[in-house]
Amino acid sequence: MKLSAQQLARLGRLLDEVVGADAGQRERWLQALPAAQRDLEPALREALWPPAGRADAGEAAAALPRIGGEGGEGGEGGEGDATSAAGGLQPGDRVGPYRLARPLGAGGMAEVWLAQRADGAFRREVALKMPARRERRADLAPRFEIERDILAALEHPHIARFYDAGVSDDGRPYLALEYVPGSHLLPWADAQRLGIRARIALFLQVLEAVQYAHDRGVLHRDLKPSNVLVTDAGQVRLLDFGVARFVERAAQAELTAIYGPALTPGYASPEQKQGRRVDAASDVYSLGVVLYELLAGRTPHESPGGAPDPGRAPPPPSARVDAAAAELRGGSTAARLARALRGDLDAIVLKALAPSPADRYASAAAFARDLRSHLAHEPVGAVPRTLRDRAGRFVARHRAAVAQAAVVAVLVAGAGVVVMHRAPEDRRPPPAASAAAPAAPAVAADPSIAVLPFADLSEQRDQGHFADGLAEELINRLTRSPSLRVIARTSAFAFRDTNDDARSIGAALGVAWLLQGSVRTSGSTLRVTARLVRASDGSQGWSRTYDRERADLFRVQDEIAGNVAHVLQAVLVERPVEPGLKAPDLDAYNLLLQGDVYANGPFERDAERAQILFRQAAALDPGYALPWARLAMLHMRQARGSPSTRHEANALARRAIDTALRIEPDSMAARAARFHHALRVEHRWADARAELDRMRAIDPADALLLPECEAAFAHAAGRLDEAVRIQGRIVERDPLNASAVGTLAAYLLDGDRFDESLALLRRAQQINPHAAGSHALAGVNLALLGRGEEALAEIARERHDGHRAWAASVAYWTLGRRGESDAALAALAKDPATHAYPVARLQALRGRKAAAFEWLDRACGERQGGCEALRADRFLRGLRNDPRYAALLARMKLDGDPGASRP
Repeated sequence: MKLSAQQLARLGRLLDEVVGADAGQRERWLQALPAAQRDLEPALREALWPPAGRADAGEAAAALPRIGGEGGEGGEGGEGDATSAAGGLQPGDRVGPYRLARPLGAGGMAEVWLAQRADGAFRREVALKMPARRERRADLAPRFEIERDILAALEHPHIARFYDAGVSDDGRPYLALEYVPGSHLLPWADAQRLGIRARIALFLQVLEAVQYAHDRGVLHRDLKPSNVLVTDAGQVRLLDFGVARFVERAAQAELTAIYGPALTPGYASPEQKQGRRVDAASDVYSLGVVLYELLAGRTPHESPGGAPDPGRAPPPPSARVDAAAAELRGGSTAARLARALRGDLDAIVLKALAPSPADRYASAAAFARDLRSHLAHEPVGAVPRTLRDRAGRFVARHRAAVAQAAVVAVLVAGAGVVVMHRAPEDRRPPPAASAAAPAAPAVAADPSIAVLPFADLSEQRDQGHFADGLAEELINRLTRSPSLRVIARTSAFAFRDTNDDARSIGAALGVAWLLQGSVRTSGSTLRVTARLVRASDGSQGWSRTYDRERADLFRVQDEIAGNVAHVLQAVLVERPVEPGLKAPDLDAYNLLLQGDVYANGPFERDAERAQILFRQAAALDPGYALPWARLAMLHMRQARGSPSTRHEANALARRAIDTALRIEPDSMAARAARFHHALRVEHRWADARAELDRMRAIDPADALLLPECEAAFAHAAGRLDEAVRIQGRIVERDPLNASAVGTLAAYLLDGDRFDESLALLRRAQQINPHAAGSHALAGVNLALLGRGEEALAEIARERHDGHRAWAASVAYWTLGRRGESDAALAALAKDPATHAYPVARLQALRGRKAAAFEWLDRACGERQGGCEALRADRFLRGLRNDPRYAALLARMKLDGDPGASRP
């Protein structure tokens, strides 16, 4: 009987009800099935009374083991305790394209093996996860397929990554997951002798991963220290999400429903133990147990792994510490450790462990907010605050400022001075005035517009990329008006699927007009609706519907852009078109748009999909240069992220650029890719300058690619003021682009404008809290401002190992903590193929010139990232008068006068 995903989900939940029943009880249970479940009776009978050769009736229930205790599944990495495989597998066995190396762990539901790719496609070690059962069930393969699809959607730096899935020759389904060498949470923290603040910082990574999963409807249901691995660099990987996810999703099946509920008694919530409905609060409870043990060294219950009493809260962590736990927590004493836990941390942990779900934190994010507030000496929600306590915390956070304020207060009081603060001027252009006639609206002196994502109204809602491509092309065309200020794609598209009205969007983006629209495609027909909306009051200034053939798409784009420009009294500058060029094939254009969607994704799999789509577009239309330019930029990004394939990826990028330029010598996208390759990969200054000059000659009005290249060139030339000015204009046009804002912050840091850089980084973090390097750069600014302890707390939030180690070394050095600074430097130096340039910066900071030049020689000889910034990098200033610096620039062909960039 073939079941749908919905039926499989119901089947799993029903089997949970009868898994422990004997044959007679199972029969009576089946007879009493409600009418709504009768469609599953044949499948239930097959599961409970399998055909001969699979299991007899007396063994059916026994074939459905439950997960419990501390055995778990071993995990997708680390070194498990497994000594034998439950399913009869042996090292060297082949499972799909993988060869088994050794068992990593086994439990009631699954066994996990370390395996290597054995088909020659590529080299990769994985954790191979398979059902830990000798029996074969026909429903396991589709269940694993569903788990595969859902795991593929859980992409997060602190969740073990999904790679592959399939069925072995003997019918055993498997999942190939990221192999994470490391230790489980508690042993790792103890081995490092982490103090309380460091343990909280580690736990915050766990909370971030859990909240990410909750946001996508995923409940873990088996959170415990053995399901959290920590790498040598201190990065968390959360394991075993696949099974838990399906329990609460009615639309999808759950593999573990066959095996019973997945839980570990010592970490399960009271409602989970009692078989009641669970939600995010249940995971919060399990997280509370984990934090309790991480802080106090013991579980909240009388014995490790003991079952909780649903009717009462456990004792606070501060009451359970002993000398052994204190020694492992930074060499403290039991009394000092108890004092550190008493108060906020006791309250936070006990709130998470409240017997009633309604009394716990509403989410992992709320749990994390209280912990971060504690680290920042701010009030926490778990504890009601008195005025005296709030005042004490303010002083703790701002001791120097409070002392200075007290002095100022005395002086002001004695002199009778009154200080007046002038409100900052509003530099935003005023909104356009209302007009009586929509066809001829009043236009602001500085007209500004944002093109919002067009809605996909196609029947299958599968043309989102097509709608986005239309809106993006309109942005590109409208930027060709020197009298229009057009918000860039990243910022405008931030308002996708929001309910914000025109006023709030206009205020957020600082524009007077919004262009909205929709796209409906059906076969070869196309309907595009566009409307111009006044941001000040939401009134409509112009609208039109275009019913055309899909082949007329490019003409429709021209018409819409021209109509908008006419209404806003703007003039569009046409870019000269090279003779012989034609509009691209529409299907190739569509493939390009789909590739663009994946090219901007953060994961390896996204890049692989984008590469395939770009190559398909290029093959479909050999006269289309843009797919090759996109491929080139994609390969360069891959090169920066993978030292082992850097040279190969950069060579592929160069070949793609050459192909694009053969097709269209005046392609701005290809010229921009050639510029970046010359500057960042080949380190050929003259070639980069020549490409920039060529771009200015081709299209001096370009407002997309040209400014970015000009800013990068000015920065590399050491002309920081010019780089800041150009990048500032980019940020003005793209205010919600965290990358653009972060780049401007980096330029300001090189110019020693630390306060301005820090303010921009705070803004970038609000836009994208997960951007790699943001917290590290903010921490370096704080350190260089003399706020070292704040810097360390900020740097601890950085998720990228390399950025975090580099920034920590800078901060420790400014604090005079030389040993810790050197330790962070040594961690970077272990991977010279990736981190040679940041190690050189740290050696220059220390004044160790010989070591700095040694590392620079390696970094630049291997064309590692960063070397193009030699002239601007503030950390290398002490090297510039050394003859070895000039010799290095000469070897890299970055010497001489770089010439002036356009202001």
